[in-house]
Amino acid sequence: ELRDLLKTMKFNNYTFKPEALLNAKDVVILNLTGCRLGDEAMQWVSTFMVQNGTLRRLILQGNKLTAEGIENLREGIRKNATLTDIDLSLNPIGDAGVNALVSCMSEGRRTTKISTVNVSTCELTPSSGYHIARLIRDFKTIEVIYAWRNRLGAPTNSDLAGVGLILDAMAETKTLKHIDLSANNLSEEALANHATVMEQQKRQQRLNDIKKKHRRDRIAALTKQITEMKAEELWEDEKVILAGFERELANEKRQYQLDQEEDARLRKLKTKDFEWVERVHKLTGRELADPTVQVRLVLFGNHSVSPMTVSRLSQFYDLNSKDDTEDWIHRVRKYDRMLRP
Repeated sequence: ELRDLLKTMKFNNYTFKPEALLNAKDVVILNLTGCRLGDEAMQWVSTFMVQNGTLRRLILQGNKLTAEGIENLREGIRKNATLTDIDLSLNPIGDAGVNALVSCMSEGRRTTKISTVNVSTCELTPSSGYHIARLIRDFKTIEVIYAWRNRLGAPTNSDLAGVGLILDAMAETKTLKHIDLSANNLSEEALANHATVMEQQKRQQRLNDIKKKHRRDRIAALTKQITEMKAEELWEDEKVILAGFERELANEKRQYQLDQEEDARLRKLKTKDFEWVERVHKLTGRELADPTVQVRLVLFGNHSVSPMTVSRLSQFYDLNSKDDTEDWIHRVRKYDRMLRP
């Protein structure tokens, strides 16, 4: 009872019996990089995850895992309520494996705290675009996604596949802070289209702000004009004009009220984002980034993307390719850095 708790268990390129994990119940970081455990051993890892109440980070790089291995982890991912980082990189899990991962997380949606997912070099094709988009869209806890060195940007004819789905989800996300899509054969067309969508949203927001200002000014002008006309004796034709002004004022006020309600809704959503930051800090002690900070988008190695498109995207994303996500997102965390071949 007086022994120090074991915080980190690290087996790199080491062969061992996975059932031995059941004796380690205080582990915070479990690093099994390169142990070549295979799919069947994931049943033991899953059992360990269910029994462990302190695990924060699980690193399974290079363990020859396929989609079957992810299915064997289902119970562990679904029931573990402390895991924040899961690293499945350098495993040929394919599209079916990412689908299985998202499915497992969906089953444990109420308890999951997973914020970082690494599916780099996992033989992902455009079909995984749909599943990664689900991660971004459906899970408020997701902040960081590594998906470098896959084939997400390969040509596809499906409307439910491709990197476009990921980019669309990024345009709407309020919680994602970093996504690495390096070396994914991303096309100039896909990223240029996304830049156009973001520019249109920005332009529309600016036009809406101008319309709201004009509406306020018009309401003030109509109110003043109607007040002045009512203070005088009016001819019949002037009364008709006055009635027209009153109808216009009523319409403008009704639209102004709708604008106010929409602004209140957006303010409430923004408040909820900050409340989520406070809630996570209270429950886990983690310091999340400010919800208003730009998403960091890493595009290194996608050589078909033109400098012009990169410049357009830089208005909306931090395109710094430096791999310092932990400092960027969790400035108080001291986890060891991810291995990158």
